[in-house]
Amino acid sequence: MEQTNNKPFALGGEDLTTLYFRVVLFAENLYQLDGAMSLCADAYNLGICNIGYDDYPLNEFGDKKNDSFSYSETVQNSTKIPKVMFIENVNSSKISDRVTNKNNPGLHLGYVDFTVCQSRFTRS
Repeated sequence: MEQTNNKPFALGGEDLTTLYFRVVLFAENLYQLDGAMSLCADAYNLGICNIGYDDYPLNEFGDKKNDSFSYSETVQNSTKIPKVMFIENVNSSKISDRVTNKNNPGLHLGYVDFTVCQSRFTRS
């Protein structure tokens, strides 16, 4: 996550929290990179469930808590009602082939920026 901010959203103290994420994609060829970037772009307006810390697959050191993790199963088996967020915007760009060929000719890079929103009561 690169940045976050809260703005008043509704009466009663509800805020709209906006989170900005940047994803770096690595691919072996341009076809793979285009495919991955297309999948990310298709996530526009997608609703996603925010899982709590207890269900989060990584600990505070970034290590996996368990041997395996399934986001879908975690959401279904969660004891708490998950809060829904939505992807408000997706922007993507590629690193030029001129730069890529100079650094590592077998690697193609792209960036995808996600703007994710969630309404929350931050002061309650």
